[in-house]
Amino acid sequence: RETIQRLITAPSSLRYTDEAVEKIYRLTHGHPYFTQLLCKLAFDHIFNQTSSQPSIVDANTIELLIPLAFSSANNIFEWIWKGLPPAERILTSALAELLPDDGNSATRDDLLTTLQTRRLRIITGELRNAPDRLVEYQLLEKDGNGYHFLVPLFHRWTKKYKELSDIQSEIDRINPRAQRYYEIGKLDFEDGDLKSATKNLNDALHANPDHLQ
Repeated sequence: RETIQRLITAPSSLRYTDEAVEKIYRLTHGHPYFTQLLCKLAFDHIFNQTSSQPSIVDANTIELLIPLAFSSANNIFEWIWKGLPPAERILTSALAELLPDDGNSATRDDLLTTLQTRRLRIITGELRNAPDRLVEYQLLEKDGNGYHFLVPLFHRWTKKYKELSDIQSEIDRINPRAQRYYEIGKLDFEDGDLKSATKNLNDALHANPDHLQ
């Protein structure tokens, strides 16, 4: 925290209120890239103003810059997202939807209940183990029996752009064996081998009863 405070307040051309420094730290958890991003956006925002207001950055300024941070760093957010396996994407989206704000956490049972409520009935080893893998990836942090986002800015981005209802297709890929059966069955069907296609597609459904395609 002390290092991040020095990083934020070192430039003499801007003055950050204590609340603004705390706001940046809470949003980024000290992540260097996202801290630098918010500071750059604050600098640009202040010095692009035509008024003669003093060069002070407060917490409200930082809050207003969050949508701009999403668009400026969208390629970074997408890069993180695309690096996640299907089960981890589903759990990340479910957790973002479940948590009302940055300060809350949810248990594994809370997450699985959310998936069942949304008719995402598939409860596999991949989904059960996904929260702990996301902790290993340093996207989540464990808090007792609960989990919360390590970088709240990523929580907000996920909640806005990766809604659980929009990633239903991830269910099809959560079980790699089922997906392989499906792809082979699809090729068999295209080749006119209906007997083999039927077998492979049934095997796909046996491995993943919720396979949408």
